[in-house]
Amino acid sequence: MGSMQRPRSEVWNAIRRMASLSSISVIAMLSPFMLLPVVARTSSIDEWSAFVVGQSIGSMGGSAILYSWGFSGPTLAARMRGVRLVELYNDSLVGRLVISVVSCSCAGLAAALLVPQDAGIAILVAVAIAVNAGLTPSWYFIGMNRPRGLVAYETLPTIAVTAVSASLLVLGAPLWVYPLLLMSVRLVSVSWLAVLLNRGHGFGAFSVSRAMRLHRTEKGLAASQILASAYASGPVTIVAAITSPAVVARFSSADKMYRPATMVLGASVNALQSWVSEHGNGKDRRRLHLALMLTGLLGIIGGLGIAVLGVPASRLIFGPDLATTPGVAIAFAVAFVAVAANSASGRLILIPAGDSRAVLLSTCAGAIVGLPLMIACGVTFGATGVAWAFAASEIVVAAVQLLPAQRTLNRMDVSAISSSTAS
Repeated sequence: MGSMQRPRSEVWNAIRRMASLSSISVIAMLSPFMLLPVVARTSSIDEWSAFVVGQSIGSMGGSAILYSWGFSGPTLAARMRGVRLVELYNDSLVGRLVISVVSCSCAGLAAALLVPQDAGIAILVAVAIAVNAGLTPSWYFIGMNRPRGLVAYETLPTIAVTAVSASLLVLGAPLWVYPLLLMSVRLVSVSWLAVLLNRGHGFGAFSVSRAMRLHRTEKGLAASQILASAYASGPVTIVAAITSPAVVARFSSADKMYRPATMVLGASVNALQSWVSEHGNGKDRRRLHLALMLTGLLGIIGGLGIAVLGVPASRLIFGPDLATTPGVAIAFAVAFVAVAANSASGRLILIPAGDSRAVLLSTCAGAIVGLPLMIACGVTFGATGVAWAFAASEIVVAAVQLLPAQRTLNRMDVSAISSSTAS
């Protein structure tokens, strides 16, 4: 009886961890998307196009700033305590602040070149999104299993910015109010968190040289994240480069529904990664198998939702003039299922096992195949071609990760059998 109850208890623990931490993260990440219907209805087509292109470029810039912390951060934080944990957060913050100078400059320049007719809005949005995404402390609180920290430093500030910005836009405020508020609140929140964590340690807990050494050791995972973001954010950027603002506006409606879905998936996988890694070695087979099953289930449900509801939902949220097309919606649905597959193999198997090289290779393969394919299909077939090329790139990533992930699982099974025999 007890042996039957224990697996059920593990399933419940996995779902509870995923629901508690990921739901808080998701609320924070989805809050800015709640502003999109207001922006769509209070701005012109050109302004909306500048806004979504700025968001796309800012997402790439934010991935550069976030570096490897979205991948490995929860696992590292789950395994540390005390002063070492404080130093980990400090090193992360210092390194990301240094990177943000270069990243934000590049993001602003790219936005200005792609949207010259509304360069000011595009630049502000790109920089604000980069800072907000890149300096997030969510990985730290997820790794430590501290939902209250997520609420205080991620969820509530983001909801407040969104609510205030939406109210001001409805009252006739200019669009640049939102990115300025978003960036300011993020900088204040991470600074205040650093002050609280370092009480009693002084400035001795900060070290630029130590932070840079740590970031150098994580450069493989960082390259994976930046490359993944490049081709994940590539569709809107490429469509903006080869089509008109009107086409960008309709295409981005599908993209703006796909992004929240991937955020839900990413937050859930991060929570499961922390749960699997709690025992120290990250090789609890029962927990790992449950986490893989739950991730696959999320992928199927999310993919079906995007395929079936994509067109009517975009019409309802953004208005009939900005509704997406069935071909684009189905392509993003296929991409979502592939992202769930490579999230399961990468974040739950390969990264905890220390095989970041396989993740980097898969991401390189996706970028090498995806970016040229998106450009070629975009020129030939338009926005729908870009969407299907993007889906193909995510399938490539999942396929390349499949074999090394299976090898890692086999090694874990052999190790577990050997340990059991020895005992």
